[in-house]
Amino acid sequence: MLGLADDRRSWLVGYDRLIVAAGARDVLLGFAGWERAGTLGAGGAAALLARYRALAARRLLVMGSGALGLHTAALALEHGVEVAGVVEVGARVRGPAATAKALAGRGVPFFTAHTIQEARGRTGEIESVVLVAVDGVGKPVGGGAKEIACDAVCWAVGLVPGVELLSLVGARLRFVGALGGWVPEVDASLRTSVPTVFAAGDCAGFHEGRLARPDVAQAEGRRAGLAAAESLGARARPRPDTQAPAASPEADTAPHACWNAWLDSLIAVGGVEVNVCQCEEVTRRELVETKPPRYLKWDSPQMDARSLATLLGDGPVSQDQIKRLTRAGMGPCQSRRCREQVGLLLARAAGTTLDRIPLPTFRPPVRPLPLNVLWPTDEPAAMREDWVSWFGIPTQFSPHWMAGMAIDEPTAHARLILSDE
Repeated sequence: MLGLADDRRSWLVGYDRLIVAAGARDVLLGFAGWERAGTLGAGGAAALLARYRALAARRLLVMGSGALGLHTAALALEHGVEVAGVVEVGARVRGPAATAKALAGRGVPFFTAHTIQEARGRTGEIESVVLVAVDGVGKPVGGGAKEIACDAVCWAVGLVPGVELLSLVGARLRFVGALGGWVPEVDASLRTSVPTVFAAGDCAGFHEGRLARPDVAQAEGRRAGLAAAESLGARARPRPDTQAPAASPEADTAPHACWNAWLDSLIAVGGVEVNVCQCEEVTRRELVETKPPRYLKWDSPQMDARSLATLLGDGPVSQDQIKRLTRAGMGPCQSRRCREQVGLLLARAAGTTLDRIPLPTFRPPVRPLPLNVLWPTDEPAAMREDWVSWFGIPTQFSPHWMAGMAIDEPTAHARLILSDE
């Protein structure tokens, strides 16, 4: 069964075969002021620009070069948005040289060996950002700060496969750095380890070589569809297939080296008192020190004695464990904005690599939904009136509003004993 929802209702659909084509989502990294309106990812910017034509930004600053960053800058210019610059933490611009040259020819400045220190604005929106020059290990270089006017900051450092649904159906996942991180194990027909479930497109693996080949995802969808139909006994006529482009040399080391370089620079210029989880307001320091969120105002000697070092003494650290202790990743976005940051910070603090940090678990709904959408409009009156029977244990709960029920409930006959101890 698959649960679906729109803006008005939710419903269940049964299936014999399921093809998951959930795409990929943006990797975002925190900096001072990234809670302000105007911070977004390359995938979100592309959708707002090309699909919905609804991006409100007038002057966009792109963080990260590579094929993704350069493509995002070119797309913004194509749709009439001024590009305030492309920022790269490394010493050189990554990505296709021809695209970089074309952008420079249109007046787009490149800020290599720079990182972002903070976003500024008089209200809750971005009006400018401060960039800081950094050396080869991300440390700030004296006298290298500059303020850039812009109303949006777009992270274009990478995309990761959307595997939430695949995880929920029990598909086996493995970490492949060159494909963006955790991806499903699939065979030649794109069937996962669950025989009734297939995966196609960027959710099965993403690298920047796919940006120039949108036909590859379409071909994978056809291949999965044909395989699903054939597994149900249909005789499908195969179509000419499109081979996926090989990963670029830069992708062989995975984007995670680039993410680590960005994170090192952000910590060096911004410190550890920056929120890593916006939803629960958990800072980098609180995450690594495994502290509960400040708004709880919870002073616990047991929690004070706990740290990442003590957790490591019990075994490998996991994001689920950290989520329970700090609430990082427990908000409405269900860690979509902070999952990679949390993993990178934990790996950094534990002296290990991102692939050694287990993927957090997921639970439905994989997208936040209002209660009025989850409310079953087709619920029969009998079920609505006798809802207490859902508990299955009549003595566990008795409706107090019905005469006699509270008295007849077995626990009501127990003698109440009061004590001053």
